[in-house]
Amino acid sequence: MSWSYVDTSALVKLLVDEDETEALTSALGATTAISSVLAVIELTAVARRRRVTDGEARVDSIVAGLRLAPLSDAVLHSAQAVGSHPPLRALDLLHLATARVLEEAGTRTLFAYDLEFVAAARAEGFTVLAPA
Repeated sequence: MSWSYVDTSALVKLLVDEDETEALTSALGATTAISSVLAVIELTAVARRRRVTDGEARVDSIVAGLRLAPLSDAVLHSAQAVGSHPPLRALDLLHLATARVLEEAGTRTLFAYDLEFVAAARAEGFTVLAPA
């Protein structure tokens, strides 16, 4: 089974039913999904802001289906080294840096929907999928 990095912009579609949710869920079933530990905090914040019914339980369920990568020294150094175009916000930069570190383990595919993140990831040579 292949590995794919999943950005929070994609994970939110598993938390909140959106047009792309079904296609994304299907696509993720064919891969091992990995994300940064940051995704847990970001999803929790989204659940609270959007007042998602049973938000904490839904976040826990989503996270249970992921492999979570730590904010290691390698990720932090990679984040400092990334000269992304377009420039990314701090958390997006940390997600891209995590994917870069995981790239060494063969992860070259990302799932993401945030347009700036997608552009930066493609500039880094990643294949970005956004099932619709």
